[in-house]
Amino acid sequence: MNIEQVRDYTLSLYGVTEDQPFGDDILTFRLEGKIYTLHTCEETGESGDFGEMELFGDLGDAHRSLAQ
Repeated sequence: MNIEQVRDYTLSLYGVTEDQPFGDDILTFRLEGKIYTLHTCEETGESGDFGEMELFGDLGDAHRSLAQ
């Protein structure tokens, strides 16, 4: 999965925003102001896969609880 696929899916969820509070090479996605994913933006191969991704909680579970 490349960063554009992750970005498209994540931003399709209600209440998710994107920003770069730690510099141009680190992308974060927030739900209700809380960071749920953090990505390094360097490409690591021919497919355009991104560097590293860290998850802080389950974005899907958090999104479902907001929808209720």
